[in-house]
Amino acid sequence: MSLWLWTSHDLTVSDDGSLGVTVSLAAGEVFSAALVWSPYKALSTRKGPATVTDWTAEVWRRWMTKSTTMTPPAIWYAGLR
Repeated sequence: MSLWLWTSHDLTVSDDGSLGVTVSLAAGEVFSAALVWSPYKALSTRKGPATVTDWTAEVWRRWMTKSTTMTPPAIWYAGLR
């Protein structure tokens, strides 16, 4: 599995290997960051966290329509509405 850190602004790498960023945001501008642990390299693209979250929810919705699990649907659907 790979661990990916996505940010909307460029990070700097320090001599000790740590990552950092300093940003000045204008009114209405947003700084986003997401840490993704996944075997799918496609998630490492520069898509915002909301895009990845929406994709994940859609995958689960499709899975639920085909699932034969006995878990009550209300438990699954509550987190995906």
